[in-house]
Amino acid sequence: MLRDCLLHVIMFFVATFFFVSPAEASKAWLTPAPMVGTCNASCTSNKAFPCIYTPFYPVWFTPDGHFRWQAPWANGSSVEHGQGLLISEVNERRFQNGSWTARWYGGNSYKPDPANVTHCACYYVVGEGIGLPFQLHNYRVKEAVNTSQIPIEHVCGRYLTECPTNTAAALKQFGTPWIESYIGCSQ
Repeated sequence: MLRDCLLHVIMFFVATFFFVSPAEASKAWLTPAPMVGTCNASCTSNKAFPCIYTPFYPVWFTPDGHFRWQAPWANGSSVEHGQGLLISEVNERRFQNGSWTARWYGGNSYKPDPANVTHCACYYVVGEGIGLPFQLHNYRVKEAVNTSQIPIEHVCGRYLTECPTNTAAALKQFGTPWIESYIGCSQ
């Protein structure tokens, strides 16, 4: 009986691994509602991630876990065009005062990028409410060089990890994050 149970569990995991692509699996992960729409972002410089962009730039989050941005460089020489994807289940908490938090594993890439990097990361967001400011912390798990031509879910699926439950643990495990502040989003 135990052997049959173990066999069923193993077959389930094998079937899931071989017959459900990362793209199909990622379709189930929904963007937190306060982030959906056109958002006004601003990055925060630090030693690990200097901010090279204009003070504000648009980021578009769709309900199905995709996002993209267009960030003009501060020196005016180019515009970064990026795309991203939520890859894991979103752990979201909402509070009576309207504030909320969210955590997930995902990835992104952008152009121009001479190294063609796909950035796989643990994302943490703290927000004040629908249409109100929120802050995103992106802790790098893997920077996969020469992979931006491959779908994000395939690249970051190789490095899928359980993100720590809070930013203090993420900082200890992954180091300094990329930080963006958002004024809010309009639908």
